[in-house]
Amino acid sequence: MLFRQVNQDRTHRIWRVEPDLYQALLFSVMPMSMDLPPLSEETRRSQIVRSLRRLIVSGSVEEGQRLTEQDLADRLGVSRAPLREAMQELVDSGLLISRPYKGISVRTFTIQDIKELYSMRFVLEKFAFRECWDKRTAGARDDLRQRNEWLLDCHTKENDPLVGIQLELCIHSWCYEVSSNRLLQQFWHKMLPNIQLYFALNERAHQPGGLTHNPHDAYVALALGDDLDAMIDHLDAHLRQGLERTLKFIDSGSKGGGPET
Repeated sequence: MLFRQVNQDRTHRIWRVEPDLYQALLFSVMPMSMDLPPLSEETRRSQIVRSLRRLIVSGSVEEGQRLTEQDLADRLGVSRAPLREAMQELVDSGLLISRPYKGISVRTFTIQDIKELYSMRFVLEKFAFRECWDKRTAGARDDLRQRNEWLLDCHTKENDPLVGIQLELCIHSWCYEVSSNRLLQQFWHKMLPNIQLYFALNERAHQPGGLTHNPHDAYVALALGDDLDAMIDHLDAHLRQGLERTLKFIDSGSKGGGPET
């Protein structure tokens, strides 16, 4: 896990980034080609899942690309049985698509997919903020500040978009975690694979160059503030900007100007 539990009261849990796990995350998302080193025996299926997810998010395998078990098994140095289970897990999460007589391929995003994802994100995240607003303890606020510091550190030092994607997700997960609404959290976690792929599309849209600032500073400041309506208004603008720029990128095929996520 990227986070460990460091405090718990009657209303919610607080999670913090583990420095050693952050280093493991850096290693796990480093850009690489399809020629991956063989995996060890330990937690083979989970390792295969992480490796496949990394290939998809990094763009090492293209959207719509057909994947064959034998080719992936040879490259990963694994048998086909655990690989098949790992691929099915990614099918279930929505990153891979299985079609009869056509095999398994990488998920593609249509304009309609992105519009629907935006709509669901806004509705759920707005509700999450309403649920968490009165549960933001001092510990919860410190936790969000630390997550933002990790993201800023990534932008200024690591310059690794895949690490940035994980840390941006951590920031957006905060309101769900503090809400203590388990059903809401389940919806969020169900959406995460698709949101991760959407973030990756955003990152590829503004490469090369990457972000020169932390687009979540205003988001975090308002999340820590006292004006819920201002937070909701900013959330709408924050997500809508990402939607509009992503749709423009898809429509034009341009590789400039990435969106806020």
